[in-house]
Amino acid sequence: MRRFDLMRYLVCGAGAVLALSSVVLETNAAPRGFAVPIRGADSSNAGVIDSVQLYEDSHALVIGIDRYNAGWPVLRNAVKDAKLVAESLEKRGFNVTLKLNTDSATLEKALKEFFVLKGQKPESRLFVWFAGHGHTENGEGYLVPVDAPPPGKSVSLRRFGDFVRLAESKHAFAVFDSCFAGTVFDSARALPPAAITRATTLPVRQFLTSGDAGQTVSDDGVFRQLFLRALDGEENADSNKDGFVTGTEIGLHMTNRITNLTQSKQTPRYGKLRDRDWDRGDCVFRLDRQDVPSEDTELAIWKLVELAGDQSGYEAYLAQFPKGKFAAAAKVKIASFRPPTTNEEDAELRRLRRERQKLAAERARLREETARARAELENQRQQIASRTERQSSRVSEGAPRPWKIAEPIPFVRLPVGTELNY
Repeated sequence: MRRFDLMRYLVCGAGAVLALSSVVLETNAAPRGFAVPIRGADSSNAGVIDSVQLYEDSHALVIGIDRYNAGWPVLRNAVKDAKLVAESLEKRGFNVTLKLNTDSATLEKALKEFFVLKGQKPESRLFVWFAGHGHTENGEGYLVPVDAPPPGKSVSLRRFGDFVRLAESKHAFAVFDSCFAGTVFDSARALPPAAITRATTLPVRQFLTSGDAGQTVSDDGVFRQLFLRALDGEENADSNKDGFVTGTEIGLHMTNRITNLTQSKQTPRYGKLRDRDWDRGDCVFRLDRQDVPSEDTELAIWKLVELAGDQSGYEAYLAQFPKGKFAAAAKVKIASFRPPTTNEEDAELRRLRRERQKLAAERARLREETARARAELENQRQQIASRTERQSSRVSEGAPRPWKIAEPIPFVRLPVGTELNY
């Protein structure tokens, strides 16, 4: 994997700091995703029978809307919360798409493209965060975009359910910091499984809302804060203490915490898609972040690369940290290793460009001539067809008429001796 290749380079090219590079190697040599121990039964005491590597990629769509302009009250923290969630997910290794104050068309397009494009791989993990107004109309829940009066331009949860079915990814988890009801998922109140089993790896679409229909959801950032703390292991969401927190564990923990904090004025709902093909597994998050290099690790690696000072080191750094703090500096360094072109090379490049332009012009001329020749042939074909048709018409007009049997001449009996003059 890329991390191992980078560290092997550092160990070989920077012997003076071999000890530091060895430490970094031990912490960050893991491949993408993380390994999860599989127990033989749904019990924390069951033995581990296997280990499964989860999630080749992790993608997140984070949406925050607070500047409503079609009658809905303006919110204070939806955009702020979305930015903080995006930042936290990026640190966990997610590829994050952040959308703020989206209108109806943009919201629907973003959701559809996310599940279709980012969900092409079965082993990808998908996560959606929506912070904004929710609405319930006739028992159906809606996500309210910035320009939507209820419920004309809103995106229904039923429509959202159609979108999540478009993804091939096994695991998808959507969190709505909004209150509404909906028929797309079943609410759950049962305890989460006591252990991660093979059933955990089966396909699933999970949902969590910060409130129920008719409730007023607080706009103080508490829901976001508790959710991120749960992901970071700072809450007691890991009910079986196995070092992983599942979507079901998060749902149960958030429901209990928010319900208690608000004295039942705000009761989150969580559950799975009401579809037997998508309600069997469970999303998994690792509580530590060892699968993602820390900022200190990145800085240490960058110092090693600078110490070695050759092009391959900077290229290895970019491969490992394409959006790292020193990515721009690495690109500048790589460019500096390329030898400058001489005047003769510049002249040769200009000559080659001119040759390409001539060839392009010649190809264009040949295409035009070919098109004219084809048009001329088609014109001739039409003229020949027209002449043939006219000749056929004249021949049919000059053809001899068919013979007709003449009418019989009446017979007249004459007296004997009558003289006939012709």
